[in-house]
Amino acid sequence: MARIRQRDSLIKATRATSHALPALAIMVITLRYLAMTPNVLLAQQSPQASLIEIDPEPLPAIISLRDAQSGRHVSLSLLDLAGEPDEATWFSSRASGNLSTPDAEPLAWSWEQNASGNALEAELGLEVAQGGITEPLILELVIPELPGVEHDWLLFRDQEVTTGTFGRRTTADGQASSQENESQVITRADTIAVRTNTDGYLVLDQMVGIEGVLRFEDDRQRRPAFTARLLLKPADGKATIGFRIRQVPYLQIMRAKDRALASMHPGRARFASQGPPAVRDVRLSATSLDAYDPLTITAELSGQWINPFDPEDVTLDAIITLPDGRRLTVPGYLNQPHRAETVDGRQVITPAGEPRWEVRFTPSQPGLYEIRLVLDDGAGRASSEMHHVEVRPADSSGFIRVAKGNPSYFEFDDSSLYFPIGMNIGWSGEAGTRDYEMYLSRMAEHQANFVRIWLGPTFNRMGLERGIDPELPGANGLGWIDLAAAWKIDEVFDIARRHDIRLMVAIESFSAMRDSGEPRHWHESPYNVALGGPLRRTGEMLSDHTARVLFRHRLRYIVARYGHHTTLLNWELWNEVNGIDGYDSEASASWHAEMADEIKHLDAYDHPISTSFWINHGDEAVDRLPQLDFTQTHVYGATDIPRYFIPIARRKLAKYDKPHLFGEYGVNVSAAGSTGVDMEGIHLHNGHWAALLSGSAGGPMVWWWDNYVHPNDLYHHFTPLARFVRGMPLHRIGFRAIEEVSLSSTLPTDPDAPRRPLIIHPEARSWNACDVNQPRTFTIAEDGRISDFDVLPAALQSDQGGNAHLHNPSTFRLSLPQPAQFIVHVEGISGWSGSRLQVSLNGELRIDEDFPDDNGASRQLIHTYDGPYTIDLPAGDHEIIVANKGEDWMNVSYEITDYLPAGQPNVDVWAARFDEPAKDGLVAVVWLRDSKLTWRKQQNDSPELDRWDHLRLTIPDLASGDYTIEWWDTMKGTVTGSTAVTVSGRNLSLDVPEFHQSLAAKIRLKNYARQEN
Repeated sequence: MARIRQRDSLIKATRATSHALPALAIMVITLRYLAMTPNVLLAQQSPQASLIEIDPEPLPAIISLRDAQSGRHVSLSLLDLAGEPDEATWFSSRASGNLSTPDAEPLAWSWEQNASGNALEAELGLEVAQGGITEPLILELVIPELPGVEHDWLLFRDQEVTTGTFGRRTTADGQASSQENESQVITRADTIAVRTNTDGYLVLDQMVGIEGVLRFEDDRQRRPAFTARLLLKPADGKATIGFRIRQVPYLQIMRAKDRALASMHPGRARFASQGPPAVRDVRLSATSLDAYDPLTITAELSGQWINPFDPEDVTLDAIITLPDGRRLTVPGYLNQPHRAETVDGRQVITPAGEPRWEVRFTPSQPGLYEIRLVLDDGAGRASSEMHHVEVRPADSSGFIRVAKGNPSYFEFDDSSLYFPIGMNIGWSGEAGTRDYEMYLSRMAEHQANFVRIWLGPTFNRMGLERGIDPELPGANGLGWIDLAAAWKIDEVFDIARRHDIRLMVAIESFSAMRDSGEPRHWHESPYNVALGGPLRRTGEMLSDHTARVLFRHRLRYIVARYGHHTTLLNWELWNEVNGIDGYDSEASASWHAEMADEIKHLDAYDHPISTSFWINHGDEAVDRLPQLDFTQTHVYGATDIPRYFIPIARRKLAKYDKPHLFGEYGVNVSAAGSTGVDMEGIHLHNGHWAALLSGSAGGPMVWWWDNYVHPNDLYHHFTPLARFVRGMPLHRIGFRAIEEVSLSSTLPTDPDAPRRPLIIHPEARSWNACDVNQPRTFTIAEDGRISDFDVLPAALQSDQGGNAHLHNPSTFRLSLPQPAQFIVHVEGISGWSGSRLQVSLNGELRIDEDFPDDNGASRQLIHTYDGPYTIDLPAGDHEIIVANKGEDWMNVSYEITDYLPAGQPNVDVWAARFDEPAKDGLVAVVWLRDSKLTWRKQQNDSPELDRWDHLRLTIPDLASGDYTIEWWDTMKGTVTGSTAVTVSGRNLSLDVPEFHQSLAAKIRLKNYARQEN
């Protein structure tokens, strides 16, 4: 933030020639030249003035006087441009002199500025000699450039506003026009506002003697500045020019602009009100209804407001007294009915009535409710009469909460389990809501119950804030709600309700705040300063005060309009928030805490709140926030999903002690890489069963709905898991992993048969400081399982350069019954600089290979050094350290020859148990999968999947008793048989029936309910 500290209140300016403002904005102040650079403003000392100190941004502005004919000019004042308008500091000063050249009559001038509160009152006195001025005089306001900001200006006159950017004028309807000839006045104005920083404008008003604006000019070819040239036309003799100058916050200018537009355009005027505050003609959609049925209250309002979506301008609230005596405040909102029709396959939505105020409320308690509406327009308050609603008991599941008995899961108000199973449907195609009907109806047919939608401004047709179009109702720019989009969201909620599907609502997306890499939509964000918004940089979305205020305003509207739905599972504040340019963890944590608190204040139904990241490990500073009710993980490209999903979820559950969901996943992060891949949906099957065994609160949400799931008719993968979890008490009893579960073959094996290699493909890759990028030790078990596999790095970071803090050597501990080889497979190194592979065995360096950068200026991945790098391992216990000691990262995978016993079945097994038996005796679940059943193996190699038999399953630490094992076909979701077994010690051991691909089991203690009674 800029600060000018001046101990001498008197600053005298003297005459200056045309070189007084060169490219680095050199100014004449106190008889000396002040040379200003972007980093420092230096002044030579004099008896009349002291050093002026200034921070790098923003730079000062200059007020100067110019004779248009001769080019003579003089600097009059230097203005402090504070980073925050309310922190501006003004100082009083006086100066005088002559504006003259050797061949012209002198023009005497005097300048006086007086600090008055948060403003500066300026007066310029001119004494013109007879015939001394034949061309207009110009008062120049030189505004220093803020890089990245397309500085805009606004001219207010009477009840109208004209806007534009320096060098280009924009008419009131948003159309650009060419700049007028410099000798012409753009327009006269009562108030002039020019952007000087991201959160404020420099405003001139109370003008005397100023004809109008001659030109707004982009001067950056000559100096890093813009100039507003104001026309002065003094007659012979004396003249006095006066004005007030202030720094005004962005929101105040935005509201002044809205006020002017409301007087200029009927489309805006219909949203404004100028009457006395009153609440009239209150109507309830019902006076008697069942619990959990929505109630809509409408009313006619009047008052003093311009923007009905700005809660600092006007609010409507319903004060509701519940049957138990508690009182709720439910926010209201402005709505407008719309209709939809299809034209040439495209849905067209048009208004079907006038805007109207509404409150939506869903009662949950039976009994009598009292409701009163309260209007507050900032100038006064008005209330309606009291209304009453009788609510009847009803058989309804109600809203969804974090479960009380086991807070790793969700439950309904009626204490039944909600285990979400579904997919993302981020947006629709041109068919609009008809697309949602198509997708959701197919999901419901296959027992899916969950969808994630986006309300963010990019990619979709449901963004609530978008660019300004004064003639189109609702499309009024930042701080205004697109009512057509809001109506469309209502339709999606109604479609979801009809199909008994719950929604996760993602409110904002990283793509709107991204200007580097794809996808990027910063160029169309209404927050962008280049489009008149408050933000100069994308990352400021999380820290800028004005942006936070505007986001809270949007939250109020969203909660008011959609919070009453029992169809709503949760609010998701951001989709992949760390994907924004300039992401800052500390600012993000502060932002999320503030916005989550705002939702909890507004949301009478206490819907869960979450957010998401595009890195698997998330951001601990955000995920730990108590205001966020569950965590998410987005995963793309995992070659073997269960081996990666399960430890990721278990790690987050242990770390944060709150539910976890896989909010997005897919075989590839790109649409092109996902189309035509895994046509059978193997990764869908594996993802669902992995999510259950990981302890996640629901199934994973596949991303590619429109180009993968739907065209390949893969909805059937939702059904098996939905059937399997039905009736399971996940939300009531603790459910934890069984780590010691084992699988063995019952067939005799040759002890001399050669062992099989262990292939290790790490899945974790990150360029952020996180669990993946730190030194870590991994234990490799006899059966090939690897501890902490989810953070085994696929990219080894170097210990040098800017990423040295990410250095992540991997230490492996293992025991070998016979000699083997340990192989590091290098699979590409950074194209920016070289790498260096070092492998140590039991403290002795065995491999030291330098991989210099050999691709010149290219930044493409280098594959020159790809291949195996091998060390011999004798039998026994070993510690192997693999490290990158070069300049940049490298990709690696591993192999250990002769490791897995020949008789060990190539089948993976995962299990989890309840802390105590359920009422039906359910104590544990097990999932077995052919290790070759991964989408990558089937896509690349198509290995034949065996029919597995002669397997023995052992589960430790089960109470003695008689058990029934119910076997499930995980592909079809059907029971294939059952097995009875008796446990007399602490281990359950049983033969597994023959299966192909995948098999699951529910293990029940027989007669447990009778024993319990």
